[in-house]
Amino acid sequence: MRMALRDFGPKAEEIKRVTWAYLLAALLFITAYVALVMSAAFYISFYEGPVMAGLVIAATAIVIALIVIVVVMIMNRQTRLRALAYRNAYASQPNLMAGAFSQLPNMVRESPIATTVMMASFAFALAKASGIGRKPRRD
Repeated sequence: MRMALRDFGPKAEEIKRVTWAYLLAALLFITAYVALVMSAAFYISFYEGPVMAGLVIAATAIVIALIVIVVVMIMNRQTRLRALAYRNAYASQPNLMAGAFSQLPNMVRESPIATTVMMASFAFALAKASGIGRKPRRD
């Protein structure tokens, strides 16, 4: 148990480091965005006046927000359609594990030794995939 918990230490540190980095990057991006909007407002107000500058900045922000919303909606729809196609493709296929286990009694009757070897191999592969057994040596 102690060995399993020790492996999460470096990963937790990495997650904390990445979280702080993204938080700092987000703060700097927001600062840059505010500076960009203020600069655009000052530039436009020089030519058109402060009210028109505010309206132009607001209209531009609304248009960009609507474009982002539409793009996200399209991407969500594509994801739903892909998931639906995936479910439909696999729903039409028979359950392979159920088919294999339904044949198990016949296999045991016909060849008990081969069935035992096959089941032992399956159990070994499942155990190795789950991480059971000796850990590799670190030299």
